[in-house]
Amino acid sequence: MPTPLSVRAAALGLAAAAAVAGTAPARYMRVETEKVPVERVVSNLEAHVKENPKDAKAVLNLARAHAMAYTTRAGALEVRKDGKNGGLWFGYEPPFVPFGKSGKGKDAGAEAAAKDHLLKSMALYEKAVKLAPGDPAAVLGRAWVIDQSGDKAKAVEAYRAVLRDGWAKDKDLTALGLGGHTVTAEAAGYLVPLLDATKDAAEIADLKTKTEKLKQLPRPITPIAVPLRDGLGAADLEDTRAAVRFDADGSGIKKRWTWITKDAAWLVYDPAGRGEVDSALQFFGSVTFWLFWEHGYAALSALDDDRDGRLTGVELRGLALWRDANGNGVADPGEVQSVTEAGIVAVSCRHERDESHPDRIAFSRAGVTLRDGRTRPTFDLVLKPR
Repeated sequence: MPTPLSVRAAALGLAAAAAVAGTAPARYMRVETEKVPVERVVSNLEAHVKENPKDAKAVLNLARAHAMAYTTRAGALEVRKDGKNGGLWFGYEPPFVPFGKSGKGKDAGAEAAAKDHLLKSMALYEKAVKLAPGDPAAVLGRAWVIDQSGDKAKAVEAYRAVLRDGWAKDKDLTALGLGGHTVTAEAAGYLVPLLDATKDAAEIADLKTKTEKLKQLPRPITPIAVPLRDGLGAADLEDTRAAVRFDADGSGIKKRWTWITKDAAWLVYDPAGRGEVDSALQFFGSVTFWLFWEHGYAALSALDDDRDGRLTGVELRGLALWRDANGNGVADPGEVQSVTEAGIVAVSCRHERDESHPDRIAFSRAGVTLRDGRTRPTFDLVLKPR
């Protein structure tokens, strides 16, 4: 595993390269995981569900744990060391059903254990759907386990029901959500192999048309925004009606995006102090330093040399605030100032999710600390193409 200093060096090297090149292939920063025995993972999740029987997310995580055990036919599951998602690791930007194809057990005992996991997963998915009937991960997951059970007719019926409800929502999308997954495209991917190429030709063609349409939609980007006065929340910083031209996805092309209000500033990386911001590669968000991040706080953590969860002292070098006062998407003279000049002495890398926000944004309660000891939250806002 790379050390914080080596990660920082790599990140800074990519940032420097960004200043002299237009585009480059992005890659994901690694999430720390470990192999944990299935029994231990399931036991921990079962204990939580027992204490919180109406927690739909907990029930769904337990259903997924059993489904993963069924799919991998392994004695251990890969889990996140940070404990997120109930500890389960589904990969970067996972689909609604993050299991893939199932394998086969090495012996009769392993195969029997796998089938037991499938049955338990099915019962839990049924419970999850009752608790959260509109959750696509629950309804599509239930259809998937029915498919794995071998009941083709019932699986086709279940997938079609998911697609009817999914397309009713997906057809009006103007942009993809974080991760780029849609219920329609994913469910179609499972349903089409079960259909008859001749008898169901019209249905297959219709699904292909719908999924191709969805694939053309742009994806949102997340950058960290800082409130410029006390008492402001995410809603005060977001200008969802804006259509500002900016290279927000690091593609080198300026497109129109939602933006921030005049009460907020973007947290940016300006190592040379030039006061220039050319693209979201300089933001702290999902495409910082040409890397893919889950959110801007993960990108900030690459600069946390002592791993104390905050950037202070020399760790703040290169960090700046960009207040786009006239909302033109251009860093005009005087709009960019270092965080030190802005009176900030610490920037937090710690975060949590705002479950009440439509985009479930990441945010930090004590995002920045000012010289006088006051703190203000920071928000990993979702920029959406217009």
